[in-house]
Amino acid sequence: MSKTKQDYLDEKVKLAYHYSEQNRFFRKVRGIVIKGDKVLLLSLNRNERSRYSLPGGGIDEGENLKQAVKREVFEETGARVKPIKLISKSFYTIPMMCDGKKFFSRRVEFFYICKFLYYEHVDHLGLEGEFDDKVKVVELDYSALNKTKLKPAVVKTIIEYVNSSPAFKPNSKSVRKA
Repeated sequence: MSKTKQDYLDEKVKLAYHYSEQNRFFRKVRGIVIKGDKVLLLSLNRNERSRYSLPGGGIDEGENLKQAVKREVFEETGARVKPIKLISKSFYTIPMMCDGKKFFSRRVEFFYICKFLYYEHVDHLGLEGEFDDKVKVVELDYSALNKTKLKPAVVKTIIEYVNSSPAFKPNSKSVRKA
């Protein structure tokens, strides 16, 4: 039997609560997937407006960062990627509720630059059932990144890294900062 979106969300809240009870961080990864002169993002369409997110999610027990980012990007986009470099991490806290109890989920999120390899599949709603039909995989060029609500530091880091890394030199053009 497949999970519903609500089952998926309930499971994640319980895991976050379990981690908070153990005074552990909920660890997550995000993939900054470079595909030629574009970046792979999730577009979350709400009320005729798009909001963008980097693909990613929780790190499973026993999984290292590279394994987690490869798995999460694949689950959410259908893309196979090669993690290139960890470029930043972010610490934050989210207030949550589990079974009527308030708690704070302490989180650490790792951001990995990844090179796109190929799509294995693209037409899905997330392999774990976490998405609805309002979520789409999109490819935005670098200039369009500046118009998203991604953190400016993330956009700046993406552009600087792509311009300086030999892993992304086939284009031979420098990306302009807006």
